[in-house]
Amino acid sequence: MTQTSVVAFVDWTAQIHIAGGTGIRNPRTRATVTLENVSKIISSTLKKLSANTNVRFRVTLRLYHGWHRGLNPTENRIAVMDVVNDPDFVFSVNSKDIHIENQIGYGETLLNSLPHRFVQQSGKSMPKINLPDTFRRPLNDNIPREKMVDTSLACDILTHARSDSRDWRLVLAEDDDLVPALFVAEAWSKSRGGRTVLVRRRKNNNYLSLDGLLQEID
Repeated sequence: MTQTSVVAFVDWTAQIHIAGGTGIRNPRTRATVTLENVSKIISSTLKKLSANTNVRFRVTLRLYHGWHRGLNPTENRIAVMDVVNDPDFVFSVNSKDIHIENQIGYGETLLNSLPHRFVQQSGKSMPKINLPDTFRRPLNDNIPREKMVDTSLACDILTHARSDSRDWRLVLAEDDDLVPALFVAEAWSKSRGGRTVLVRRRKNNNYLSLDGLLQEID
C-alpha cells in the first residue's frame, strides 16, 4: 500500500454556505459543522479518485477566509482554533485509508514569503502572519468584506505545486477566479505524479476545459 500526502485548500466562506452554517449563530458550532462537512467532502472525493487502488491518504487542511480585523483574529478564526485544539476533537471520517490531521494551516500565513514580510498578531501567544486585515470595511461602506483571500489561496496552490509536486492538491472552492492557478499547478506537477483537483458544487459553465480537473459534489 502506498501513502499519498494531500493538502486541501479550502475557501472557508464557501464551505460555511455549503454546510448550512450561515444560519448558525454560535461561532464554535458553526465551525464544527463546517469542518465536519469539509471532512466528508474530502473523504468522498478521495474515495472516488482512488477507486480500485491501494492508497492511503494523509490530509492536511489549509483554510482561507477573512481571518483578521487589523491584527485581531475574528470570532470565526478563534472558533476554528478552539475546535481543532480541543483534545477530544477528531474528524469522524478518519480511517486506516484516509486520515485528516488536526493541525490546520490558515491563509493568513503564506506557504512562501520573505522573513521580513511577517507581522506580529495581537496577543503574545499568537504567531506572526503575512496577511492581517483580511476582513475590513471599505471606505463609505459599513459592511465588512474579505480582502486578499482568493489571491493568497492561488499563491499557495502554485507554491505547493512547485515545492511538493508529487503530492495531491484538493481545492474546495466555488469561484472560477482560481481556475488559472489550477491550470498552472496541474501543468507544474502532473509529470511528477502529483494531482490537482477542483472540488465544488457549482457546475462547469461549459466554456472552461475542466475535464479531469473538476470533481462535482452534490
